Amino acid sequence: MNRKIKYMITIASLVPAFLISACAQDITGAVKKNDRAELTGNIMPERNPANQTITYMKGDSQFSGAANSGKTPEEQSLAFLRANRQTLLIHNPDEEFRVVSIQKDNLGYTRVKLDQKYQGLPVWGGNIALHFNPEGALYLFRGEYFPTPTGVDIHTSLNKEQLLAKAIRMNPSINDTAGYSIHKKWIYFIDDKRPILAFELKPSSQLMPADNYIVDAVTGKLLNRLSNIETQGGQ
Repeated sequence: MNRKIKYMITIASLVPAFLISACAQDITGAVKKNDRAELTGNIMPERNPANQTITYMKGDSQFSGAANSGKTPEEQSLAFLRANRQTLLIHNPDEEFRVVSIQKDNLGYTRVKLDQKYQGLPVWGGNIALHFNPEGALYLFRGEYFPTPTGVDIHTSLNKEQLLAKAIRMNPSINDTAGYSIHKKWIYFIDDKRPILAFELKPSSQLMPADNYIVDAVTGKLLNRLSNIETQGGQ
């Protein structure tokens, strides 16, 4: 046998098995932060540069990872999130996402939409969609979500009346003649990075031409202003 070939075979035999398996793995754990690593099925993810969450991935049937045939789209979606939770920066997909709709078009393509939550509270702006082809294979992931929040206190020392008064006092732009009330709690990310507890203020009368507001649950600081027309359908 040629000495050079024999030497290469000897070196290959010394490569640890876990490195060989890593080269053949699917999308699970294969995405690197710099996105330069090519994935199984030639999948190259697009990421939010602020927090490194994946905003878009498209590929072939190998993209499915743990999404096994024979399962419903809902089951496949959650299985995919579980299998790829490290890549997606999610700690516990079953607790952090809930399926809110499953739509199938007349060509047989199915979209599963999931909203993000944390300790039972909705995450503002956190939602993803997984798309399946007519054969039931997952081929597209897209959305905007956030890494699992850490260090967020979901409780506040202020009651609703105190928080409302503080928010109106701190933000003169809030039209308190609309009769605002605390609508719901949110987990809100500042600059897509820092999670805090927030409240949504909603006018008591829908007849009033007033906007909804998202305010910091601790300081009362205004975080977001929402057109009341946009919120009619609910967040």
